[in-house]
Amino acid sequence: MNMTDLITLKMYAKEFSFYWPEVTEIHLITTKEAAKRYEIIITQIHEELFRAFCEAIR
Repeated sequence: MNMTDLITLKMYAKEFSFYWPEVTEIHLITTKEAAKRYEIIITQIHEELFRAFCEAIR
């Protein structure tokens, strides 16, 4: 992937996969430049999901 300037970003860990929990990791294959933008968006989504989860269990 380095030869073509591509990189993989882990979108969700196995524990949080909606497709097949505990088994499936979801990855995004993208360019290194676009990955910088995606990492910010992915982090924001994960933070919002974690906040919603914490509120739900209260």
